[in-house]
Amino acid sequence: MKKLAVLSLCILLFLFAVSKRGAKPAKPPKETLVSLLNEEKFFTKLGEPLPQWMEEQLDEDFAPFEKVQKGAVSAAFEKVDDPMLVRYRAVEGELYRFFPEWEAISLEDNTTERALKTMLHYGKIESLDFIYCYSEDFPRKDFEVPVITKGRVPTEMIEEVCHYFLVVFERYASMQELDEEELKGEVRADPRWVNIQQRRKLRREVEKRGLDERYTLSSTPFLTLFLNKLMA
Repeated sequence: MKKLAVLSLCILLFLFAVSKRGAKPAKPPKETLVSLLNEEKFFTKLGEPLPQWMEEQLDEDFAPFEKVQKGAVSAAFEKVDDPMLVRYRAVEGELYRFFPEWEAISLEDNTTERALKTMLHYGKIESLDFIYCYSEDFPRKDFEVPVITKGRVPTEMIEEVCHYFLVVFERYASMQELDEEELKGEVRADPRWVNIQQRRKLRREVEKRGLDERYTLSSTPFLTLFLNKLMA
């Protein structure tokens, strides 16, 4: 069993990942964090080499993994029963979130999800399948796929953080084996996969027909589930 590698990312700066080097995208959608980004500084930084500490950190984080095999993320996610672990997919450049039957579908974005949409807006990655941990610590040692966690990188320089996140997701995407048509079919056929790219539109549609117990206006329903689990 391979050692778990946890990629510690700063949640508010997650938006800088997987950008297209040197090219500015079209007008961003509303449900992003683009307004926090100084694009001029960002695109300038992309042309500079990585500092040594970043190279060393990336090498250490990815060392246990050569490839993320097809189906590996699904197999890993099935092993856990932890509401702090959330699964996401990018399919054709749009963000999907997996909601198990026991979890209400959130009709509000949290900061991470807005950041992920920003990543997709700037990026050229059409397909991605990963697990995000909404805790800074993930103690499981029996995973064979990387787990993205909330955390910080050891720098105060915003430009270095941006560049670091860029390379993190470039590496992740390059090592993941995916069947794009299969992903597309799965998210369309399985109602547990919800397209959250335009969540405001989804909320309007749900409210129009009447809010029921399958939906919630909370942006972080998993936190309530986590606290209930601790108190049980």
